[in-house]
Amino acid sequence: MKKIIKALLASLMMISIFSFSPFSPFSPTEAEALWSGQAGTVIGSGVNVRTGPGTNFGTRGTVALGTTVLHLGSFQSAPDGWWENVRITSGPLNGVEGWIRGDFLGNWHTPGQGMNYNIMTRAQLAQEILNRYYGTSTTGRRITMPRWASNMTDANRRSAYMNIRDTANGLMATTRPERPNTHLNEDLLRAVLRMNDQYGTLQINAIAGGNHTGAANDEHYIGRAIDFQLNAGGLAGRTPASILTYLENTWGFRTQRNSGGQARNPNYHGNGTSLFHLEIWGRN
Repeated sequence: MKKIIKALLASLMMISIFSFSPFSPFSPTEAEALWSGQAGTVIGSGVNVRTGPGTNFGTRGTVALGTTVLHLGSFQSAPDGWWENVRITSGPLNGVEGWIRGDFLGNWHTPGQGMNYNIMTRAQLAQEILNRYYGTSTTGRRITMPRWASNMTDANRRSAYMNIRDTANGLMATTRPERPNTHLNEDLLRAVLRMNDQYGTLQINAIAGGNHTGAANDEHYIGRAIDFQLNAGGLAGRTPASILTYLENTWGFRTQRNSGGQARNPNYHGNGTSLFHLEIWGRN
């Protein structure tokens, strides 16, 4: 009996340590096919390359910021984060294979093509938006957003920058008591990056906080809506309807329109500014 109990406990431990990452929408088999052969970049400094998926494994050395990697297909979770099995393709460890924690990797793309947003996790998508805010993205594209909210007296209303930063760190987008477990929707983040690629510089006004207010069931506070400044950057001169049509027809996003099928009025908030209120409800 003791042997059986020990065997069961060992199995449970293996499942908890090596089960597929909760951050991924794909099964292990799907993930291997999607991730294998994808190229990426190390987005941290002095990052360990380990012999297995976890800090309890030994290290094969460290890699510098900007080191390039090739994904080998495996994507596993552990108590200390999710891990990617990669081959180093530049720098002193060129050719070495090992495991790097997922939040230290980004800029995933098919070699010779643009970034593959479809396989990036919520945290990685948010990190790429941050990179474009900081001006450190390998794409050279830019996204601007308010760093501080105008009404920070309410701690549950966060600036757009704070929403994205917290999401990149795996945290909730808002801590409003009515919506205690709200994360930004992955497809909303993908839509932001698609728009940035298509139209150029974007100016985000608000996501789930900052100078945005709303009821507990507001689309912002369930992580599915974002406001852009329509008269700034690459959106200047664009119409909401044309942007929604691009997202729907080109990339298959399901967007929210009014009862007449028209795009939301850019002055939806009624505060005299030209805002584009975008809601993303998944993909077809």
